Amino acid sequence: MLLVTLGGLFGCAGPQYWHEPPGAAQSSAESEVWQGIARNTTVRYISVSPLTQVSVRCASYEDLIRLERKGSTLDVQLGRDPVLDLNIPVGQDGRFSTVVPVEGDTWVYGGVMLIDESPVLHLWGQLDDDSGIGVGRINVSPGDERLGCPGRFQVSRNGGPPAESELGSPFRVQYWIDELDSNDDHLILGGWPFRRH
Repeated sequence: MLLVTLGGLFGCAGPQYWHEPPGAAQSSAESEVWQGIARNTTVRYISVSPLTQVSVRCASYEDLIRLERKGSTLDVQLGRDPVLDLNIPVGQDGRFSTVVPVEGDTWVYGGVMLIDESPVLHLWGQLDDDSGIGVGRINVSPGDERLGCPGRFQVSRNGGPPAESELGSPFRVQYWIDELDSNDDHLILGGWPFRRH
């Protein structure tokens, strides 16, 4: 009985989808516009290895993403202030991916000993022509490291942008990567939003 109760509580914790895009309109032969919301999936986590424990803190965001498909090319606009513009290839099956260098407010403690500390944006996903829905992932990390700040997005084809009321903090490249110590909970990191509002 306890298991059933707990399952019910977790099942009712929130909507099935964190963003339900408007119904997808019919595709245009010239181009397709897919719009929706991108958001972070975590603001803080701890990575443990045999040698060290690392604390990763990420910026919170819930922002616009727009993809315009023109044949085998995808023009991506991520965020609204500022807008990050990308131009990437897209396959016939709707799959796409890219890794691009970015700039932002980032800090990595030298003791973490990452090979490359230059921030990059990983973006990949798939547009489903049958349903008119597209989904994908975003990750901002130093170099090609596993440590970073993950996010995801969901869009619909020609369905219009999401309402302003659905948006939260703007997308930004921002993370803090440090060795975990006894004072970790008391670090002062300015106005970084460690909780989603």
